[in-house]
Amino acid sequence: MDARSEYDAAITEREIGVLLAGHRRALGALRASDRGVALEVIRGELLAGTRTEPTDLDALARFVVFAEVRRPGKLLDALPEAIADRLRLGVVLALPVTADPPRRRPILAHLDDTRPPEVGSWDLEGDPIYQHTIFCNMMQHVTDPGDVWRRRQRPPGIR
Repeated sequence: MDARSEYDAAITEREIGVLLAGHRRALGALRASDRGVALEVIRGELLAGTRTEPTDLDALARFVVFAEVRRPGKLLDALPEAIADRLRLGVVLALPVTADPPRRRPILAHLDDTRPPEVGSWDLEGDPIYQHTIFCNMMQHVTDPGDVWRRRQRPPGIR
């Protein structure tokens, strides 16, 4: 495997804390001018980091990790190829070696519940998603302006 494919696999499989540490070490190994170029790309692509300096490794690592986890390859493809390759290789070398192959991070952990539904259980009174849906539907059907208090107007009888 080359550094790019290992990096892409690490972004999708490793824990965020491990990725942050690896990116921090890789960014620390880059020259200050290269970190400055990376910061300019971060500012242009993410519209963030306006008060960040190239010496702030924690903030740079955080920006890169969260951008790459959200849209893999988007930020590093915007960097000059030489800097992106050094950063990918640095991250791959900085990641700890694990005996077990890493598992994919679940995007929505609450969807991993594989218990079959109970037969005939339509009791939705305690279900928070159902309650939220009912509440939102009730609020959408409030159409009379008298049903909703205007801002700064007190209800009758309250002084």
